[in-house]
Amino acid sequence: MKILTGIYCLACAIGFSSSVSALDVTGTVREASGKTATVVIDGHVVPSVGDKVDIFFKISGVEVSVGNGKVTGVSATNVQIKMDQVTGTVAKDQKARFHMSAVSAKSPTPSPTAPRPSASKPPDQKKTALPVPLTTAKEIETAIVANTKAIAADPKNASAYLGRALAYFAKRNYDAVIADCSMAIPLVPKNMEEFFCLRGTAYAAKKDFVRALADHSRAIQLKPDFAVAYKRRGIDKEHLNDSAGAIADWQKAIALSPAYQGELGPNIERLKSTPTPKPSP
Repeated sequence: MKILTGIYCLACAIGFSSSVSALDVTGTVREASGKTATVVIDGHVVPSVGDKVDIFFKISGVEVSVGNGKVTGVSATNVQIKMDQVTGTVAKDQKARFHMSAVSAKSPTPSPTAPRPSASKPPDQKKTALPVPLTTAKEIETAIVANTKAIAADPKNASAYLGRALAYFAKRNYDAVIADCSMAIPLVPKNMEEFFCLRGTAYAAKKDFVRALADHSRAIQLKPDFAVAYKRRGIDKEHLNDSAGAIADWQKAIALSPAYQGELGPNIERLKSTPTPKPSP
């Protein structure tokens, strides 16, 4: 059953975080119009014309797919793409992941007349463990209403619980996120780790890092290569004064998803240079 939710989409179209291949390149949407967009690449390796691309945004570490397409043009700093399939609205500041072949990786020549825009600095995980939602209030309410109707029609619709939980997270109603995830977990034979990770992040938002740690650990137990869960559990451990544990989890997250290096690397160095506090019981 299709749940129309603006930027939110079918549960089967929701992409979850996973490890990134060494030949996967990421970027940020600079501008978009209809089914075309311009993406600024992170780093100095660019895709080639014809390479596939996924567009998504994140809520609670969960990747929500907007659509996929192909590269149609490449310059020194920008990549032009055309969407083949869309499940939401492609918009500025959404993320792009390009899937490249080994032979398509190349280093562009910097243009003296077109300096590369700098990438946005990731938030300090100690100050805020949570991403800023990229949806409008109207889209959030639309998601809540649509998924509530779907749950009323089928109380065992785990996808609708997930869609509503994501919307509640964007609204910062963390108690509702926890409640919806708790309802959905017994209903899903697969992908339970996604619900545990989202619920754990909601607990972290409420500063209940003990329960957050338990849920993120459960997510990792279910999916040992779940990079986002290692990242989130590292945040929990830092708040529980387990610096060594936080460093180990963040290093694991980077090993699984090298794209986290820029975000988590500075935090690892910060903890290494800080006196180790006694872990909380």
